[in-house]
Amino acid sequence: MSDLSQNSTDDSMSNATDCQSLTDEWSSLCSSIMKLAAEFLGFSSKRHQDWFDNQRHDILSLLHEKNDAHDALLHNPNSASLRQRWKELRNKVQTELRQMENKWWTQKAEEIQHFADTNDTQKFYEALKTIYGPTQHAVHPVKSKDGTKVIKDHEGILSHWAEHLKRTTQLCQPN
Repeated sequence: MSDLSQNSTDDSMSNATDCQSLTDEWSSLCSSIMKLAAEFLGFSSKRHQDWFDNQRHDILSLLHEKNDAHDALLHNPNSASLRQRWKELRNKVQTELRQMENKWWTQKAEEIQHFADTNDTQKFYEALKTIYGPTQHAVHPVKSKDGTKVIKDHEGILSHWAEHLKRTTQLCQPN
């Protein structure tokens, strides 16, 4: 009987070791994939301006303070003083973030209104573009003249439409 219990103990130890090595291998694979993807593909860049970009440091310090209070509360969930501190900080962070956002939007609206009032259309549209980002022009693929190929590149689509319009105008012209 002791041999059987020894074997089952050895099996469970080997399963735990196998599980740990699989976890380590998986972590290694994930980190390698992420590193290579970041190296070759890079990260996407934002195309517009957000209200929190200018105040990132202030926001992070507020959130860090609130998160520390929450961690303390989780370590001691029965403490009424820690719960009260976390609630106060949560409300403070929420209020200050709303005020920061409202202030930023008000400043942007005043800036855009100034451009509109001074008839500076170029700066007006540039300011709008920084907030909302540039419009994205979707490429709509077209079929070739014989219908066997799909044209997806921008230059190919333009030349296809130029050829099509040229043929159309030649058909519409009186002889």
